[in-house]
Amino acid sequence: MIEKKKLKPYHGILVLILVLCDMMFLPFVLPRFLGFYGTIIIEGMFVVLSVAVVLLARVDLREVFPVRMPKTGKVFGTLLLWGGTFFAAEIVVLCISYFFPEKVFEASQGISAGMESVPFMMAAFIIAVTPAICEEAVFRGVFLNSLMGRWNKWIPILITGIVFGMFHGSVVRFFPTAILGIVMGYIVVETGNIFYSMLFHFVNNLFPVLLTQLLEISSQGIETEAEIMMMEIPLASVGLYMCIGVAAPFLIYIGNYLLHKGEEGHSDKLFPRQKRISLILLSGISAVLFIFGGILCVIGMSYMMQYVQLY
Repeated sequence: MIEKKKLKPYHGILVLILVLCDMMFLPFVLPRFLGFYGTIIIEGMFVVLSVAVVLLARVDLREVFPVRMPKTGKVFGTLLLWGGTFFAAEIVVLCISYFFPEKVFEASQGISAGMESVPFMMAAFIIAVTPAICEEAVFRGVFLNSLMGRWNKWIPILITGIVFGMFHGSVVRFFPTAILGIVMGYIVVETGNIFYSMLFHFVNNLFPVLLTQLLEISSQGIETEAEIMMMEIPLASVGLYMCIGVAAPFLIYIGNYLLHKGEEGHSDKLFPRQKRISLILLSGISAVLFIFGGILCVIGMSYMMQYVQLY
């Protein structure tokens, strides 16, 4: 049998360098002529560069970009994993927003302005569809594939997620993006199908676009939002969100269950006997979130009452 060629770590590093050059130089040229539409070309080059490196390495494209027919159970599992991860990532974002509200605003200001410069459907395509395909080709395609098979699966997953967070160019965006990147890497490794990570990425990016559209944020709305975000985030809001986030561990657990349901070595029961420790751990995490969130709510409300009494 002829051994199939595989990508090596330097192939993944090469793609990252090429993508970084693409991100650094093309924005200086394209926006002058195409504005926010230039993002499509910048992201599209990610795919071109990824495919080019794989072809030059003489590796099977189907091995690096494994796209297969999705299964209903795994689709629902991916969506639940996104929901749980989104809650977890947003808790991190809200905590950062409490201490550094201006930094969070600065990180989202460019995206908000870009969304307002194009029609809704085009904004959805640029922000949700394009990254879901192009960025996944780079990170969960070439880069993750180049690291697999040399260490325990979690090392490539963690490295890919961390690098994915770093490529978003903001300390504030790094933590939530890295969390999302780690989960997407896990999905690809566990399913052997990059479609699910693309779906995860698409839903995650589409959500704020839909939220903006539903709230009908106009140019004046963005200014109002900016003023709100520049204000100190109430501590009670952080605590309330933590209380809501108690669902995150269970969403992640159930999503992971659906991702593996029917596979050999995985129980068809949601909470089998051997998973009792997992259930206790999940309940413990949720309890800690709820208690800590409740404490923050009480402290935050007491601060607000003191403020009202003073003024």
